[in-house]
Amino acid sequence: GRLGEAQKMIDRALSLASGPRRVRMYELRSSIEQGLGHPEEAVASLEAALAIIDAQNLFERRNRGTK
Repeated sequence: GRLGEAQKMIDRALSLASGPRRVRMYELRSSIEQGLGHPEEAVASLEAALAIIDAQNLFERRNRGTK
């Protein structure tokens, strides 16, 4: 169905994207997984988004004041 197609497209987009853009994509992937009745995968997508945010915050903290 349409959610299955959306899942394939978001997985493709995630394979091509990099950086913070991926956060929103993982949020969308989580919504798709929830709609498909896959709550564990939905949570895993949100955890992946949080990992990107945490890594970005760590990077910014480490580089603060180095200019």
